[in-house]
Amino acid sequence: MKKGIIIGGGIAGLTAAITMEQAGLDFTVYEAAPELKPYGAGIWMAPNAMQVFDRIGVKNAVLNAGIELERVGITNENLQLIHGLDMSRMKRKFGSSIVAVHRAKLQQVLYSFVSPEKVILNKALVSVSDNSNKVEVEFADGTKAEADFVIGADEMNSKVRAHIYPEFPLRYSSQTCWRGMVTHDLSKEWKNSTLELWGKQLRFGMAEMADNQIYWFAVKTAPVGEQDTTVNIKAYLLDEFSQFDGPVHELINATPDYMIRRTDLFDLPGLKQWHKGKVCLIGDAAHAATPNLGQGGAQAVEDAYSLVTKLKFEGNIEKAFSTFRNERYGKVRKIIFGSYWIGRVAHWKHFRGIRNFFLKYTPSFMENIQLDSIYKINSSNNKTI
Repeated sequence: MKKGIIIGGGIAGLTAAITMEQAGLDFTVYEAAPELKPYGAGIWMAPNAMQVFDRIGVKNAVLNAGIELERVGITNENLQLIHGLDMSRMKRKFGSSIVAVHRAKLQQVLYSFVSPEKVILNKALVSVSDNSNKVEVEFADGTKAEADFVIGADEMNSKVRAHIYPEFPLRYSSQTCWRGMVTHDLSKEWKNSTLELWGKQLRFGMAEMADNQIYWFAVKTAPVGEQDTTVNIKAYLLDEFSQFDGPVHELINATPDYMIRRTDLFDLPGLKQWHKGKVCLIGDAAHAATPNLGQGGAQAVEDAYSLVTKLKFEGNIEKAFSTFRNERYGKVRKIIFGSYWIGRVAHWKHFRGIRNFFLKYTPSFMENIQLDSIYKINSSNNKTI
């Protein structure tokens, strides 16, 4: 039996591990972190991801860890509705709505479905060597491992990608993001929903998680690499978003300082090949998108299931990698493009009235066509693992 190494114990890597174990494929997951800590922000698991989770038997556990969203809304900074979406149609058609869940909780759920001995922590990758028969990986502690193939599931700043395709840099979106998590009792009107407020080159979004936890994010147009210059980041954000109504200020005020983290928003649009030899990339390591469509995690889940399906039913590893890439490339390219431009349009400095008009009066059938194309998973993945 051929053996695989999975680099990365995040959503992509653990989904691949669960699917490989069910498919009877041998593997080991190597994760750089010394332990799986309960940190991180919120994440959306859209209907396409939930369909995959259903197939591999983890759907109910994911549902129990998060909240199914009933509504998605976009307003201006004064809470005047620009665009709203009732998720009931999507739930009827695809079996689930969007599930908002804490990233760390999701990771723990997925980890619980993998045999413990298959996941080795505290293994930071140093090098990947694709020899004629085997692929060898070396870690920072000096240990090595080898297998018939390697799956790079080590997210946006992938070390696996740096070894096989070092010439492809990330693209900066011209936007930076502060993220926070807080335990807070929202008023009834915001329950089971996610909301974004769009201002002038500013956005604020929030979604309810389980146990009264609220994930929020604040996005601003900014040069790359800009650092916060004040120790009182909450005061800074309250000033930046002073024109925003609704629960914006109460959420920022209620969040402990250590729970607010800033990251610039990047994507990876230029990588056309996801594998070289017997090394293959999945998820953000292959095709990172900005978070504006809420599809980064979902596309990683789709990747993991699709790739393992190909490895299960295709005898040649490199052909399996190629078939996987050809199946998935068109969809993720549209996700990257669409997500990037949603971010650009959301931060228009001028013509905001025109933008809001077209968003408000977009026919529902057009939106449904677009969402269906995102939430429908490829029919070739209907094979039983």
